[in-house]
Amino acid sequence: MQSDMAFKLVRHLNQGQFVSGEALALELGISRTTIANYIHDLEQTGLEIFKVKGKGYRLATPLSLLEESRISAEIAPHPLKLFHSIDSTNAWLMANKDACPPGQIVVAEHQSAGRGRRGRNWLTPYASQLCLSLLWQIDDGIEAAMGLSLVVGIACAQALRDQGYNDVGLKWPNDIYANGEKLGGILVEMVGQADGRLQLIIGVGINVQLPLSAYSQIDQKICDLQSLKTETVDRNACLIAIVNQVHNQLSLFLAQGFSPFAKVWPEFDCFASLPVYLQFSNGKKKSGYAHGIDQQGNFLLNEAGQINAYLAGEVSLRSQ
Repeated sequence: MQSDMAFKLVRHLNQGQFVSGEALALELGISRTTIANYIHDLEQTGLEIFKVKGKGYRLATPLSLLEESRISAEIAPHPLKLFHSIDSTNAWLMANKDACPPGQIVVAEHQSAGRGRRGRNWLTPYASQLCLSLLWQIDDGIEAAMGLSLVVGIACAQALRDQGYNDVGLKWPNDIYANGEKLGGILVEMVGQADGRLQLIIGVGINVQLPLSAYSQIDQKICDLQSLKTETVDRNACLIAIVNQVHNQLSLFLAQGFSPFAKVWPEFDCFASLPVYLQFSNGKKKSGYAHGIDQQGNFLLNEAGQINAYLAGEVSLRSQ
């Protein structure tokens, strides 16, 4: 599917009224059969499109579509690349990292093979999330990157709170939460020398307005930004706020390390003092009470009165 033509078609369908296949064909300079094929392809991306004989097509729900010129102006001087549909913004940036400058931003309306932590699939219906990746660089090796996913999480949560989403918080090490449900996630991938220069691909995915069909495909409690406010979500404003806040906080991280972020973590910690499991990749579990993080960003678990630090694992609430 040609991205430029698909963008144009979606924008025509997003006007809130039915548009006939004939009118779309004339406007876009393609055949009605091609229009029908595009409609079918768009539905495969998760778009819900009403089709009524004698009236034509329109989107089931109006979308806040990303505006390249607006975003570019607001995040300058950081370069932006916007895709209609892509397999994964992280994968694209990983493949093209040597041709992109540090600070490069890649965003997409739809991902066909989005990825989460530990190789999990990340479901991305069309224009229903914020899907972005950022290229960053650290010159002092992997130890200097300790706590980076928490830094990015704090930046995202603060940006969303600044946009009026006051219930947004974090779950260690890379989940964005609101009201006890998952709102988004962060995926950081590194390439380079363990004791030298590292290129970092930082991926962020945040639910904005998920179609009802998406909820049945996800095996955990989730929410979206639209459920947190009555006003229509401005995806462009949220994206701009997140990109600028992430850049600002990464600059602070490079200058001062993790210490400033360890101090503010309690303001965002959704699981503080709650009974939790900490599950490891080998299937083993530790149980106790969440006790925050240490100065390196490690998770602290209160196990029968003893505070132990853990570098990796997945935290989940357990019943008391």
